[in-house]
Amino acid sequence: MALLLGTSVAEAQIQVQAPKQVAVGENFKIEYTITNAEVKNFRGGSVPSDGFEFIAGPYTSQSSYVNMVNGHVTQTSSITYTYTYYAQKNGTYTISPAHAKINGKDVASQSIKITVSGTAQQNRGANQRNQPSQ
Repeated sequence: MALLLGTSVAEAQIQVQAPKQVAVGENFKIEYTITNAEVKNFRGGSVPSDGFEFIAGPYTSQSSYVNMVNGHVTQTSSITYTYTYYAQKNGTYTISPAHAKINGKDVASQSIKITVSGTAQQNRGANQRNQPSQ
């Protein structure tokens, strides 16, 4: 289950999507999405280095949709910043808010909590394929 949070200032908002719980040894993503806005100086939230290893990011993707219903046209655009992390140690960790200048205003997302518990299951498929047949 993913956590989806948004903070708004006059329609300018940063939505955050991240898992609430992951296992040690698991990769996961944190996504920040901003819709219908001009974005400058985006900075992702600070992730505790004692519990997570930074893998990659930010990857940015943009999308734009045009919808026409009964002659009424609506256009929506968004930009998403995606970061990938590796969970190293059990615990509950707080990721600080992301920040950006959106439509000329300084905006912050909400902070999020991610719990790391248990151990990720190893993919044995590759090992089994490399075993000599008997």
